[in-house]
Amino acid sequence: MLTHQAWLMSDAIVRTLARVYVTRRHLLEWVTAAQAKAGLRLNLRGFCRRMGGGVALAAAAAVAVAWWRPEAWPAALLFLVLWTVSPAVARWISVPRSTEPTQPLSAADARALRLIARRTWRFFSTFVGPEDHALPPDNFQETPNPVVAHRTSPTNIGLYLLSTVAARDFGWVGTLDVVERLEATLETLHALERFRGHLYNWYDTKHCYALEPKYVSSVDSGNLAGHLIVLAHACEEMVERPRLDRAALAGIEDTALLVHQAAVAAAGDARPGPAGHGPLADALDAVADAVREPPRDSAGWVARLATLKARAQAVLNTARTLVARGPRERARGRSRLGGGALRHG
Repeated sequence: MLTHQAWLMSDAIVRTLARVYVTRRHLLEWVTAAQAKAGLRLNLRGFCRRMGGGVALAAAAAVAVAWWRPEAWPAALLFLVLWTVSPAVARWISVPRSTEPTQPLSAADARALRLIARRTWRFFSTFVGPEDHALPPDNFQETPNPVVAHRTSPTNIGLYLLSTVAARDFGWVGTLDVVERLEATLETLHALERFRGHLYNWYDTKHCYALEPKYVSSVDSGNLAGHLIVLAHACEEMVERPRLDRAALAGIEDTALLVHQAAVAAAGDARPGPAGHGPLADALDAVADAVREPPRDSAGWVARLATLKARAQAVLNTARTLVARGPRERARGRSRLGGGALRHG
């Protein structure tokens, strides 16, 4: 593909120099991704048309070798042949290959992905609050010192809005919490300084003023627009969905599993043995037992939620007791977290 790349780069250089210093026209000409995709043809004729410049350079190189250095033909022939057939090679590597039917995720893979997503949502649940006017900080630096970047962009805001409704779908937050989060963020958006209706690209989340230099990004504004369209549809679907379903119990189970993993990690035992239960493991297993099957009616949900509340409080009380005992007692208590019902995840 070297001759094709050389043709493309030479064409770009010549066009730029001619437009900047000679014609002064078409200085902002560009082709959208949609237009570029629409003009593609995956047949051999289409590739020959697009890569004809490279083939012409290969022909010119063949003439130059034959005229000035005929003794170099044995070394140059292989390169010239490859450059000449490059459109056929490009088509061959571009044709989609037949693939095996997709396999569903295993239970272990699905669980691992859910826990990764749950940890990701914890960033938003931890750092998006009244201090930042319900706007998501750009990032959190862990080392060498914990630092929150109290600035945000339209893309960050859009991602947070979609993450909020996704968290509700996964069962990590309730409908009321989602509505309150969305309302708080949208209220802040209405109060932000704008340029002709467009949000600037960076804002201070603590004081809500636009950061210098002020500018509007078409990329970030487009991201936010797309996120808001999806958010509108998600809210419409949320109205039709039941407030409590199997997803709510799955979300509680995710949190219990993360507590279990955190306790094992805090004990410094990455590979716990199949020892008996400790008090924290017993409390977490009790939570896991209560989220396996969803209730069938409203009365069942009321009883189940009361049970979960009591068992979650038991987990909290047990964890506080372990912390109060000191490092050695915590290590002995947590090292017995290897067995139990939570391991089925």
